[in-house]
Amino acid sequence: MTAMSLDGDMRETFRALADVLLPADGPMPAASAADEDGGWLDHVLGVRPDLVPVLTRVLSAAAGRDPLSEVRRLKLEDPPGFLALASACAGSYYLNPAIRRLIGYPGQEPSLPGPGEADSELGGGIRDPVVARGPIYRPTPVS
Repeated sequence: MTAMSLDGDMRETFRALADVLLPADGPMPAASAADEDGGWLDHVLGVRPDLVPVLTRVLSAAAGRDPLSEVRRLKLEDPPGFLALASACAGSYYLNPAIRRLIGYPGQEPSLPGPGEADSELGGGIRDPVVARGPIYRPTPVS
């Protein structure tokens, strides 16, 4: 099963349920407005194909029901379904670069340790097995 397994009705149901979880608030758009074409949802489900069967079940059962009541029911009666919905919703929302700009989060970036940070992170014997093992490499020809 793939993200493309979600038909138009399921996607519309997802949008309605997602808007309950992430409604518009001030400058922040609702979940459906942040992913109008469903591309971010497809990306999430491509990375997390394990969500597709559960999400398909949840969306099929929720079709035509009141979104707020359905989200509440899922949270109480179907924790795995609620988790799949919430994961897909949050993932698709925060993958959107426009949303990340609005919250001031540029995404993951490399950062160098500050003075003393490397020692505290690498202390406690975490390196000992690697040091004891010795160097492991294959020499390469020098050109």
